[in-house]
Amino acid sequence: PVSPVSIEVEEIKASELIKKNKKKNISFKFSKKIGSVVILLVGILIVIFLVFYFLTNADLVIITQKASWETQSPVLASKVISENDESNFKVPAQYMKLSRQINENFATTGIKDVSVKSSGKIKIYNAYSSSAQNLVANTRFLSPDGKTFKITKAVTVPGAKIENGSIIPSYIEVAVVADQPGEKYNISPCKFTIPGFKGSAKYDKFYGESESAMSGGYIGEAKVASQADLDNGRSKLIDLAKISLEEELMSKLPEGFKVLDDAKAFTIEKEEYSVKAGDKAESFQISLNASLKVLVFKESDIKDLFTKAAQAKQTELLDKELYSANFEYGVPRVDFEKGLLSKEEKTSQKIL
Repeated sequence: PVSPVSIEVEEIKASELIKKNKKKNISFKFSKKIGSVVILLVGILIVIFLVFYFLTNADLVIITQKASWETQSPVLASKVISENDESNFKVPAQYMKLSRQINENFATTGIKDVSVKSSGKIKIYNAYSSSAQNLVANTRFLSPDGKTFKITKAVTVPGAKIENGSIIPSYIEVAVVADQPGEKYNISPCKFTIPGFKGSAKYDKFYGESESAMSGGYIGEAKVASQADLDNGRSKLIDLAKISLEEELMSKLPEGFKVLDDAKAFTIEKEEYSVKAGDKAESFQISLNASLKVLVFKESDIKDLFTKAAQAKQTELLDKELYSANFEYGVPRVDFEKGLLSKEEKTSQKIL
């Protein structure tokens, strides 16, 4: 739209016009040049205004049509197939197992009066004959100063070797424990006799020798490993193992694969403790072997499966493409041995 232009007319006498004619002519010529420039600039500004006016008021309208499709169906993920099985609603799965061994030391907090027997190891020698010798559990071994130690389980001492008519003693190393508690049984390395063979030819030919001092004998108040100490240490190691295995899983999970929380199995396969509850100790060690089993699948396979199912039920969708998809996974049933993951899935899809 163009705004109205108002024009004002002023009367000028001829005599006044003649007097100013010369001056006006000069002014007129100058003004004419200025006017041409002004008209040109105004024209350019009008063009620019019109261009921006129409551009800023233009609306881009795209008309499209979306078809929504929702369904709920059980899906089986299996490690024995490599591609989607649309007729049986199956997708490929991948089985992963990660393992971790963790060791850590913990301080004890329990205190009680204890009576602890000294213990250690000895080598039992057979310098008697080439025949093996069986010794029952609790067989006694006597130190030179009269301290008795017993083997903790039955053993068989191998027969000696006979070379050039000479006997070369053979031996077996076993654990022994003192007959009585107390520090006086923490004796230095020595040679032991077997009282049960006293009075026979075997007495001097079967003997024991320790290479390290016996230790641990004690009577009195001491720090001990409480059951709470063991339980707390185990709990901390389990948490550490879970975090470590989860981090490894995320770093090794193939791109595009999805793992459900309920499709994981964390297992403690082995655990060892350096002490028992009530044992005298300043600290103790726990060792855990843990594993994490998972079954994973590609969510793109799920999308393809449900998209083709939608197109099979609604033929008008055959020439259209998937615009968006949303999946809700139910609690799965998992068989790690067979590599099967069965889950109820609800999907809502929009197809262009």
